[in-house]
Amino acid sequence: MSTALAIREIPLPSLVDRLEPLATALDGVSHEARVNFVRGLGWGQLTAMWDHAKDTELKVAELLVDDGVTICEGKNALPVFCWFQKRFARVGDEIVGYNHNSAFVTWWVGPGHFRAYDAPDKPGEVWIDYRTLPKERHPEFPELASNDRGLFPRATYGGMVDKLRRVSRSVVIGDSFVGERQEKPKYVKFALVIPETKRG
Repeated sequence: MSTALAIREIPLPSLVDRLEPLATALDGVSHEARVNFVRGLGWGQLTAMWDHAKDTELKVAELLVDDGVTICEGKNALPVFCWFQKRFARVGDEIVGYNHNSAFVTWWVGPGHFRAYDAPDKPGEVWIDYRTLPKERHPEFPELASNDRGLFPRATYGGMVDKLRRVSRSVVIGDSFVGERQEKPKYVKFALVIPETKRG
């Protein structure tokens, strides 16, 4: 089945009343089809996906495909610069990562280094925490840079946690939060597609 035909088999999140039909359809197509489907979703569809996934179970270790760097293709609800990658790896006792964007975006906001771990407040969710840098840099990642430096990095990542929920075996949905208890949403929904196979 072609990628275009496969995408047509996946229901839009807003057109289903529960997660299972969407998850089953996403699990039944190729990685390429999942990426293309996710890249076609806007704010409303990403919000519907987030709402459907409220009671799912996700563990941080599931974001890693193997012992190397896992590259997850992402799509957010911003009007521009909405395609990106989150790259994850295990370094020592931490799972760490950064946001891989175009050179233009990275020049303005930086790499957005983070630590990833199971949510402390809600079992089944994962936190992507930008508030403190990883203890060590992965050798394939950019140099560590504070997310609180300068106007644009601080506005983008400062004081922020992304909360992730499972949609299907290889798709997760996230939203960004700030505040003392990470209770204030920034309303920047995004989806990530996790690769299923090892690199190389």
